[in-house]
Amino acid sequence: MKLFSIAVFLLLCMETYAQERFNKIIYDNDPHIGNTVIAHDDSYVVLTGSLVNGERGIAFTKLDLQGNIILQKKYRKDNFMCLEGYNCMKYDSLHNTYYMCGIAITYDYQNKYPFVVVLDEELDTLSFLLLEPDTAIYGTYNIEKLNDSVYAIVSSSIVSGQYDMSLILYNIGIETIEDEINIGGGSLFETETGTCVLKTNSNNILLGGYTFSFNSGNFAQDWYLVKTDSIGNMIWQQHYGNPVINDGYISGMLQVSDTSYMLCGGQGICNDWSGDALLEACMRIVDTSGTLLNEYFYRFFVFNQNENQMWYSNTYFVDILEEEDGSFTGLLSIKRENWSDIFALIKLTRHGEIQWTKQLETSEILGFNFPASLKKTEDGGYILHGHGDFDGTYDPGQQAWLVKTDSLGNEGSLYLAPPPENIECVNLPDTIFCGIPNNFKLHVQGKSAPYTIEFSTGEIIEDLYYPPIFIPESQGTGFFSVHVGTNTYYHTYNSATLYSEIPSDDKIEMPFSITVPYNYEGPELSVTITNGYGETYQIVLPVYVDCNVSSEPLSETAAIQVYPNPATDYLQIQLPDENEVSFVKILNMQGQTVLVQSLQSQTTRLDISGLALGTYMVRLYYGHRIENVRVEKQ
Repeated sequence: MKLFSIAVFLLLCMETYAQERFNKIIYDNDPHIGNTVIAHDDSYVVLTGSLVNGERGIAFTKLDLQGNIILQKKYRKDNFMCLEGYNCMKYDSLHNTYYMCGIAITYDYQNKYPFVVVLDEELDTLSFLLLEPDTAIYGTYNIEKLNDSVYAIVSSSIVSGQYDMSLILYNIGIETIEDEINIGGGSLFETETGTCVLKTNSNNILLGGYTFSFNSGNFAQDWYLVKTDSIGNMIWQQHYGNPVINDGYISGMLQVSDTSYMLCGGQGICNDWSGDALLEACMRIVDTSGTLLNEYFYRFFVFNQNENQMWYSNTYFVDILEEEDGSFTGLLSIKRENWSDIFALIKLTRHGEIQWTKQLETSEILGFNFPASLKKTEDGGYILHGHGDFDGTYDPGQQAWLVKTDSLGNEGSLYLAPPPENIECVNLPDTIFCGIPNNFKLHVQGKSAPYTIEFSTGEIIEDLYYPPIFIPESQGTGFFSVHVGTNTYYHTYNSATLYSEIPSDDKIEMPFSITVPYNYEGPELSVTITNGYGETYQIVLPVYVDCNVSSEPLSETAAIQVYPNPATDYLQIQLPDENEVSFVKILNMQGQTVLVQSLQSQTTRLDISGLALGTYMVRLYYGHRIENVRVEKQ
């Protein structure tokens, strides 16, 4: 395969380089499980699950803008193991307090109680309260402050042997549960759990999680979305997903306008070897009645070298945020071919098109990275938080990490800068002829989509985004099969986003064709690429454009003779002078050289019997002259 590429390197603006960047392990003598990061203009605050005097508890860590620990405080209730919820810490900017929720479990595992913690700016507890609802609680996962005293807490309760989504309205001012609402789908397989809670613009409550209640006979897990009024009366409930495969849960929710909500998580592709679902990342937009408006899927494939097979990667959104311009930035969890876990930033338009991605891992060691939380920072970059299992490197091996990137996802260790604007034309011949279509694979890479690509031949590609199918660059697009257990799934992709090992500067691969017009000026072929920031670069491809072609036999009086034309088994070439250094090259219509021979005398007989029938270009190099003639072999 012949690959032509030329890169024009981008000089980033000083503002981008001024953004703080780091990739750090937050080491502690106790293990930590990542949960939430809160970004301030002068610091970060991180919630993790940890050990407190050897028992399970929660830790709060304040760090400076370079990721260095300023202070750390740990808490738990005596005689209880305290487990935090999912990405559950929030910041109340009006009162400068932090609040979070979780579940407190007795050592014998017989009793479980939701708890609420409120902290001041120095991470000292203002409240650490155990709640005693009437219904048995299995888990407590997220919290949202509704007003100065009432919090909405989403949990999973046990009712008549079934699991229901539970909404607890807790008044912290009087330390009382105002209401407790158990929400279930009502089917034979009733199982619901809440993972997210959101106060809407209309002061209603939106609850997200998962359900098994709506696919009778399949017992398949769907996303579950419930809207209640401010006191917990159900307004509507909806479910979304693959009706025959488990679909994970809603991991993030945003109100993106007065008329719609954005949901993110994972959607089932198929079941894996153990029967669990393999997921692709999914983002859905629903209106305020829960009606699905749009859904977008992002699928990653991995190549296992030991098995020589393509596999599905288990990929899903962990967190997401809305930008000021209405676009989205998401945090993905991605399973690699060796079953290690990495994470990625993905920048999306409001309509789900991919502008750029950055696949990441902790820079200090390759291991299992579990992302948990994403926030926008004051300087326009991003702060990412999670934990990893780093056995053999740290003691204990389970440690939290914090990654700070600039506005383009570069964290200064794996990625120093965005990739340069680059065009590659795969399988484009070294010579192309006028009037003949030239088909090839186009690779496009740069700072950010959408790209506009303009060839000097007149072809234009507008609004080009990265495709939502991610394939290892070593494999490329085309046909391939995926083996999962005893099942085989077949795929053909003409366009995809190609990625490599970290650091990976992803590129678009797509089929393309150009035709050089007969009035084309100049032997060079150039292309202009404009990225999503309006920055334009011109690239000259090292391809010779040949429009000097004759389809008629040279006359007998011409200085150079090529005959017969049409030809069958041979071509006769006659030169005016045998003293000039000369040779002949024959090319097919794809621009590929099929025969090269030096011309040792004034008359040379070329054997073309081995060439396939068709049209060829005979290029004669005689001294400082180049003559071209189109010849037909019959």
